[in-house]
Amino acid sequence: MAGELQQDTSIYNVQIIINNKPIILDNENIVSCFFIEDIFKHCMMGKIVFNDVHGLFEFGPFTGNEQIIITYGVGYDKNVIFDIWKVGKITQTGTSEPASTNMMEIQFVDPTFSSYTLRKYSRSWSDTTITTIMKYFFDHMLNITTPLNMEISKNKIDFVMPYWTTLQSMKYLSRRAKGSESNSSGYLVYNNTDNNGFTTNIHTLNYLFDDLGKTLDTSLYKFESDNVSEINKILELWISGLDKTATKGLKGGTWRGYDISNKELLNKSYTYTEGIQNSVLLGKKSLYPNINDSRTANIMLGENSLEDLENVLYNDWVKKYCRQNVINIIVNGHEKRSAGKQIEIVWPSVSKSEKYNKGFGGRYLIKSITHFFGRGRSSAYTQRMVLLKNAYNDLDLTSLVEATKTNIYSNSIGR
Repeated sequence: MAGELQQDTSIYNVQIIINNKPIILDNENIVSCFFIEDIFKHCMMGKIVFNDVHGLFEFGPFTGNEQIIITYGVGYDKNVIFDIWKVGKITQTGTSEPASTNMMEIQFVDPTFSSYTLRKYSRSWSDTTITTIMKYFFDHMLNITTPLNMEISKNKIDFVMPYWTTLQSMKYLSRRAKGSESNSSGYLVYNNTDNNGFTTNIHTLNYLFDDLGKTLDTSLYKFESDNVSEINKILELWISGLDKTATKGLKGGTWRGYDISNKELLNKSYTYTEGIQNSVLLGKKSLYPNINDSRTANIMLGENSLEDLENVLYNDWVKKYCRQNVINIIVNGHEKRSAGKQIEIVWPSVSKSEKYNKGFGGRYLIKSITHFFGRGRSSAYTQRMVLLKNAYNDLDLTSLVEATKTNIYSNSIGR
């Protein structure tokens, strides 16, 4: 994709399926339409606002069994299907006789949402790997037929599902699972728009930051291009910088559990520098200097084993740390992008002695993509990408902690 020019991004359509009959909305009547894929969310969701020139409000009516199909991309390469979850505000925009027009607002979710949240189950597993249990959820409880992309867990667990929803169980297990490839906890369960529709992904954060072959978008993203239609041209950018109030949970502390069989109190002390050493970083230096302070946390987790205790505390630590440096960019839409992939930004330096920004240039993990369709934009299809960069590339500041596990290009064009 490097150097390639974006083709016609106005190619998209939205269908509403009512009584098994598709109604194609005229793009001119779509005021706004968006959906979001996010690696920190189990399900995708979105909203559409449109002029109801078809009389759906009158002739439908909506019963909760309807679906929305969004088809987009050059050659209509993507086809994503959502369930209508809530018909929101309906506003009359004209009062002329004999007919008037209603503005309708509909919220929609991907088809996994109801299976995750509405049904509860009771079941138990003994000495079973956590991802084996998750795979059982998908095969027997969720009835999800989308492709499953999974990092297998290495640890086993005794687990009782006490009349929980699948989402409750998945969250519980994700905090305690340790990946066989990343050798760390920090699992994420999310849907993205890989393949033709949805793909369900179960991976640790360290896997996503480290993996080159499966997640890397090889095109370079840049600011200086004069051609606003270029795929990798950054049209708008804003940064959500570091927040010192968030360091309380990152500085370190003591986490506690209780071994029932041995009637023994479990203690695990953890520091900021230990977290940095256990994390795969997109750069050479940490976001904060050495802020170790064992007094900031004294948390009773109640875990029954030291292994589970360590997995849970690192899961919570790494997810909080990786969201401390967030970059938002707006680009022209392209159907090949999806949450969980990596991109590289060629970020020029403000210094005359440096060609590229020493801190912010380089690779980023795509936390989320909001796909925008509709009128009132420079392009009919744009994307807002929320990017995570959990380390700086090569700053001169010596107080920052050196990364142990790094993942940056040695031959990067941007560097």
